[in-house]
Amino acid sequence: MKNISEVLKSPLFDGIAQEEVEPLLKCLFAFNKSYGKGQAVFFSGEKAVYAGIVLRGEVQIVKEDFLGNRAIIANVLPGELFGEVFSLAKTQSLPVGAVAAQECEILFFDCAKILNVCASVCGYHMRLLENLVKILVSKNLVLNQKIGVLSKRGTREKLIEYLSDQ
Repeated sequence: MKNISEVLKSPLFDGIAQEEVEPLLKCLFAFNKSYGKGQAVFFSGEKAVYAGIVLRGEVQIVKEDFLGNRAIIANVLPGELFGEVFSLAKTQSLPVGAVAAQECEILFFDCAKILNVCASVCGYHMRLLENLVKILVSKNLVLNQKIGVLSKRGTREKLIEYLSDQ
């Protein structure tokens, strides 16, 4: 696997030694894929199988309505994880899509494999699970803050809520 140093920049691999990354990636059935700017990484409506870590470039998570209007839900930068919730939930139909905002390289892996101890019982598997939980908790807190802001009726109340969170 090339780009081991890029993989280690992801919070998912915090506390995991460089020599342990390659065996872990084999356990997770990981593979790299490159995309050109504007190319779809995955489409809304697809079955969720893999989670990804952006190694190089940027990915936008997008939601499109019936009229074709596209809203950017999130920008995923190098080292960041995306698609993990849908992969773990084995979502049959993704509610969002992902598009390469610029040329990018992504490490895809089967996120559900983190939940199951591999046959070789690698020593860092538990650390990987702990890191995944920390990432999910952090994203959940951010989403709760967004809900708090969006649940306010007027612009003034939304602004006050946002500023108080800051």
